Amino acid sequence: MGKEVKPEEAVRRIEKVFDKRIKEIPSLKSILDPFKKLLIEREYIKAEISSRTDIDVSAPDKEQFAKGEPMLKTETIASLIDTWGETMKRSASALERSFPKIRPEITKLTQALDTGQIDVKDCLLAIFTGEDNELDGTASRLGIQPNMLRFLLIQISKPFIEKRAQRFHDLIKEMPWFKGYCPICGSSPELSFLHGKEGQRWLRCSLCGYEWRFKRTECPYCGYEGKKGKQLDYIEGRNKEWAESCPECKRYIVGTDLGASTETATEAVAPGLIYLDILAQDKGFTPIAVCAWNMVTESGE
Repeated sequence: MGKEVKPEEAVRRIEKVFDKRIKEIPSLKSILDPFKKLLIEREYIKAEISSRTDIDVSAPDKEQFAKGEPMLKTETIASLIDTWGETMKRSASALERSFPKIRPEITKLTQALDTGQIDVKDCLLAIFTGEDNELDGTASRLGIQPNMLRFLLIQISKPFIEKRAQRFHDLIKEMPWFKGYCPICGSSPELSFLHGKEGQRWLRCSLCGYEWRFKRTECPYCGYEGKKGKQLDYIEGRNKEWAESCPECKRYIVGTDLGASTETATEAVAPGLIYLDILAQDKGFTPIAVCAWNMVTESGE
């Protein structure tokens, strides 16, 4: 899990997860098909991207890491991106084919990038550092809704971030990490899952895809594990899938029990749990990580 595999094998695993979910819940087909197509294309795109960067790949400072400082700073994460070129164009095209309803917005963005009106790295820095005013101004200038611009920029950048962040996995896999955010890029998790015979809890990063062990009883967002405990919401007949909601911070994360499987494409799991997103949000909870399926669902796309 988290180990790099050949694109053909990765695609097989992704298809298996989506096909199984659509067979179990046919009503999700129209929602999941675009994500299935996008994740499959992304695997082939990642195979074309060189894992090499100018970024130092040495192990992190143990003292700072132990204090909860992720390996990569926001500026470094943005540097994982090739701001333009054929691979970036292909990433944008893959997004357009998967979500044809937002083609006008994608066209506006690609034209702006192609003509140098905006810079992907600058925009990503604005997203990562919470500079909403700066990003909102860019969105207004391009005629794209701010949330949509965030969605587009993250999605076309993810193949680069996921591929190049893999170089850091082995450097920290034996180092203890007790935070609810990613030890590599500092982003929030999109999925909580149990794995193995002992049911160890793992989290999957919503940006770079790294997976790390985490306490079963703790909220990844605020760290709460008090008397009230986390709230688990299930759908009848699907008790191995749930929404973990925190009574303190009112955040939630979807979760599942993967058992002893070592081949599950965890990147394909969270979109298939979208019915739990709806359940938790209907109860007034906010996702720990705003992901593509959250934004697409909210925007009606």
